[in-house]
Amino acid sequence: MWQGPHRGADRYRLGVFVTRVGDEDFYSHSGFWGTLVYYSPRRRLAVAGVTTNQDGFRRMRAAVEQRVGARPAEPPRPAG
Repeated sequence: MWQGPHRGADRYRLGVFVTRVGDEDFYSHSGFWGTLVYYSPRRRLAVAGVTTNQDGFRRMRAAVEQRVGARPAEPPRPAG
């Protein structure tokens, strides 16, 4: 999890990203198949989500960020 000397090291750590949510940094990773995890070492809090619908990924990310206390989830968008 340490920050290396490579370009972009402030946000990327060997497959794990540093994601700023509100005023806190989280380690995060999302996968191609609709998975997402956020972890706060300070709070010892992990929140994960999965969706089988790629169109719902942004809403899931907003819901995970809401769960960790970032902001209200964005409202669902109509299909099409």
